[in-house]
Amino acid sequence: MEQFDEVVVKNSKKYNGEKGYISGISSDNGKIFSYAVFLFCNDRVVMFSPNELQKTGKKILKKDFFTGETIKITMKGHFIK
Repeated sequence: MEQFDEVVVKNSKKYNGEKGYISGISSDNGKIFSYAVFLFCNDRVVMFSPNELQKTGKKILKKDFFTGETIKITMKGHFIK
């Protein structure tokens, strides 16, 4: 089962203390530049540097948030019905 780390945001004026899970990582040659974090407070993904996050030790299962629903978009970002 796929699991994701829960984190709490620290050192951020706008999101300090908010929780979410790591949904992506921006890295190059093993060096991590930022994390994509899905925030529970607003159901959005926000990018944070590693020093802005602290793991809570809790794991979140993919089935707990992923419905399996998909969408299609054009190259210009428009939704396809």
